[in-house]
This record gives sequence, C-alpha cells and structure tokens, in this order.
Amino acid sequence: MVNMGSTPVRAADAENALKSGGSSKEVSELADSGLTPPTDIHGNESYRRDLAKVLLQRALEN
Repeated sequence: MVNMGSTPVRAADAENALKSGGSSKEVSELADSGLTPPTDIHGNESYRRDLAKVLLQRALEN
C-alpha cells in the first residue's frame, strides 16, 4: 500500500485473509492492520486508514 508511510507497506494480515478465502469485506477490514499512516495536508491518520480499507475492497470487487 502506498501513502501510508515513507515506503510502500505490505498489508500482511489482509494478504493472509485473502489467501485463506476471506471475503472482500473481511479482507478490507484488515487493510489498516499494522499501519501507521502519517497526518499531513492531504489527510489525517483516520482518513488514510479508512481510505486503505475502501480502496482495497474496491480493488478486490472489480
């Protein structure tokens, strides 16, 4: 995942849930696990966590 820190981050919990057959909703709920997104002029930590979940769910459904 990008824009969650200074380097790309691998969402390991979400990846493992996907490998074990989790639904897109279940997997996306784990998207922010282990992330420490920065707060800046483009969004605060809460916004970035929500965005990670929404974007992952959309990617899995399309």
